[in-house]
Amino acid sequence: MIQFGGEPSVVIKLFSSLLNHPNCSFSNLIVATPCKDSSILRTLYQRSYSWEVIPFCMFKIVDLKKTLFSFREQIQSKTELYRIEKGTSITLEMTDSRQKATLIWEEEIKIEEQETQNVVSLSDIEMVRLLFGFSPENFAGDEEQKRLLVSLFPLDFYFWGLENV
Repeated sequence: MIQFGGEPSVVIKLFSSLLNHPNCSFSNLIVATPCKDSSILRTLYQRSYSWEVIPFCMFKIVDLKKTLFSFREQIQSKTELYRIEKGTSITLEMTDSRQKATLIWEEEIKIEEQETQNVVSLSDIEMVRLLFGFSPENFAGDEEQKRLLVSLFPLDFYFWGLENV
């Protein structure tokens, strides 16, 4: 199942109906969904006898600063939601491509190239996992970084299986 929507209880009833239909020749259903917290995802977890998290596609960050700038509004919203203090900053560094970008919280978030003392230095692949993956806390150096990374990432970004780029 690639595309679905609606009230979680109705979706589950629809899936159950499909599996119990007399003409149904399959015994399980694979449902592709974004791995971000939602009522439908929680309902699927509760009703599923198994589940797995796999990347839907592969990404490469070509320009770290522009990528973060593209998600600036989302990062700003998360900053307000998690009450990240003004004056906080963190530098994200991609070691393979030698890119750096610093997030600085002022009245609005700024994205600069200057480096701060609070640096998260990752390979290019690990940076993709931090920004768009499932476990940002795995990349933190200390508890303060962990709190900040978990508050900001992953960024909400998903291509449905029926879309093409």
